[in-house]
Amino acid sequence: MRDIRKDLRERFDAVIDERQKIQARLADLQAVENGLKMLMRNEDEHFSTLTSPLFPAGMTGTGLAQLIVTAMEVKNRPLDLAEIKQELLQTDYNFGEKNPGRAIHFALVGLRESGIVERLEDKRWKLKNKASQIAAD
Repeated sequence: MRDIRKDLRERFDAVIDERQKIQARLADLQAVENGLKMLMRNEDEHFSTLTSPLFPAGMTGTGLAQLIVTAMEVKNRPLDLAEIKQELLQTDYNFGEKNPGRAIHFALVGLRESGIVERLEDKRWKLKNKASQIAAD
């Protein structure tokens, strides 16, 4: 019968060495994770204080979002996407290469995110504020 205690000690030492390497790697990863968390927290704080204007400078009167709001105010009732599109196609707004329906939809989503419009259960869009309140924002 052979004495395997020496082999077991070598294996034991190898396991301890491997565990220490893994622990060191985990500590490195923890430091990276903490740094990323700090950066994300700083960015969240930075961007939470920024507000983007509803109508960018120089686009007042011609911006797609403003045209949508105006069309909804004129109709003074909830409108579906097709109705809004029909109203905007009667203006001189240049959609360029963009599909008018898609451009209007994304503008409506932005207006919803800004709290200007809301989408009803029947898929129509409704103004939440009056134009005078929007211009004041």
